[in-house]
Amino acid sequence: MKKILVSIMTFVLCLTNVMPVTATENIMDISGIIDASNEISNNLEDTIGLSSTDLLEIMALPAKDETFYGKNAKMENVNSELDAYFAYYESLDTKPYKPSDYGLENFIKNEEQRSRAAYDSNQPLNSDEQSDRMEYIDNIFKTEYYQSKYKGKEGQYYLYLYTSHWTENLTFDPNGVNNFDEIYANIIGENDIIAFNNFYNNTKRGAILHAFENFSSAVVSLNAVGTSSEKVILTLKEFGEKTRIFSTDIVKELEYVGFDKSTIIGVARDISRIYKANYDSVDSALAMIELINLEMDDYGVPGYVTRLFVDLFGLLQTSAVFASIGCPFLVVGVYYFNVLSTIYPMLSLAGLYQNYSTRRTLRYAIYLGFSPRP
Repeated sequence: MKKILVSIMTFVLCLTNVMPVTATENIMDISGIIDASNEISNNLEDTIGLSSTDLLEIMALPAKDETFYGKNAKMENVNSELDAYFAYYESLDTKPYKPSDYGLENFIKNEEQRSRAAYDSNQPLNSDEQSDRMEYIDNIFKTEYYQSKYKGKEGQYYLYLYTSHWTENLTFDPNGVNNFDEIYANIIGENDIIAFNNFYNNTKRGAILHAFENFSSAVVSLNAVGTSSEKVILTLKEFGEKTRIFSTDIVKELEYVGFDKSTIIGVARDISRIYKANYDSVDSALAMIELINLEMDDYGVPGYVTRLFVDLFGLLQTSAVFASIGCPFLVVGVYYFNVLSTIYPMLSLAGLYQNYSTRRTLRYAIYLGFSPRP
């Protein structure tokens, strides 16, 4: 009997040693940063009809010399405390997220009320829910995947954890209390990695994976230099106020000459289309304004309004704040809600569900200590 007890105690001690050790807390208000980024995007869409897809396409255009944009477009008074973050983020050489790289540039937001159905990948019902999800998995990652072997894989593991908690979770109940422990969602096994990589590499050429990689670059940078989320959120709100002034002025001027809401949205979409299409061929903001005015002549848009649009686009491109902080969080926030969560292919989802029970069993083996985490 004593030998049996000793064996059991030895087994328990072994389990204790293989389970992840909680990392030192580094509290970051991920949800708050996503919400602040979403607020900028939502305001631009609500006021002038500039969608998150249009916004990301404009942000992905390579910034030109400041003389191109003019003095009005430069973001001023960026807090010096963020300089370390900008330098670290730039050192990661993160490629801007461009929807057209994945065939998503012509996406039109579905305004219908969403509802959840079986096997629908458990899409978030609103961008606030998505913000909370991203904060949740960030906390999981920091406490269970902080070891050095996961460095450089942060984006993949954020997505793996997101997938194990929601996308393939057949028992998810948004109206109940979800026990993710029952599916060992915190554990990512080798078979999970293979299944998830196959799934996402076949989903619009990796559009969702790349979104999470953009997000992870920003989070890694914030954590690496110790920038507070409060400072980031405040700076984003200040930047948002500047874009709000631009968009409000545009609406006011167009309403003054008799444009209604739907026409203003049409103007904004056409101007952004012309701006993106001709960006590489013009050498100054003035040349861009003249070109847009020529193409928009039938609309009768005043030239000074075109100037406001070009200044706004220039601000979005030249601002280090939104380029390196706002956009990565926007991509996994409102853009994920509006676009990415709707492109999950049902056939590929069915493949995930088919081998789910086997992979869950293998996670349990890792949980018991019979297999190591990859």
